[in-house]
Amino acid sequence: MIMKIRNLVALCLLVAGIPASVKAQDGARRANTPAAATGDVPQIVLDGFAAYRNSGMRAALELWLRTSPVAATANMEQLLGALAQVEGMYGRMIGYDVLRVVHVGTRVRRVYFVLLYEKGPLYGYIDCYQTSRGWVVPGFLTNMQPGVILPPDLLTGDAKATSNPASVRPNG
Repeated sequence: MIMKIRNLVALCLLVAGIPASVKAQDGARRANTPAAATGDVPQIVLDGFAAYRNSGMRAALELWLRTSPVAATANMEQLLGALAQVEGMYGRMIGYDVLRVVHVGTRVRRVYFVLLYEKGPLYGYIDCYQTSRGWVVPGFLTNMQPGVILPPDLLTGDAKATSNPASVRPNG
């Protein structure tokens, strides 16, 4: 049952036309470094997390997909159904951590995050693209298994731990 839910969440997001992987470029950009400030995280991502926490996943998805190029092909009810199963197992969303922001070229950022629920975490990333009108979300992926989502150095502890102001922790 759990494997079925994991696969459904991943499948729903992949079916929506969301890319499975994006490689970070080498160079002087801040690639593969922990998010040091909320200024590094596109505001659309933070707004979506706030919408989820305050109004539910539908509000977050509507915000992220509003200007997205995949909005026309995304099946909102299918996405919501898959995430409702996660909430059914883990409870309500109580916070999030932004783990890392990877600059992929000059206009693309991948934001790795953990959604914190009452009974467990959901790992994910959101790809953001900067247009002349602001940031859009061309894709994202979530999974209950960290190894499917997170880069290996985050899983092995090789990444430097930093205080992250882009985190919202549960109260109490």
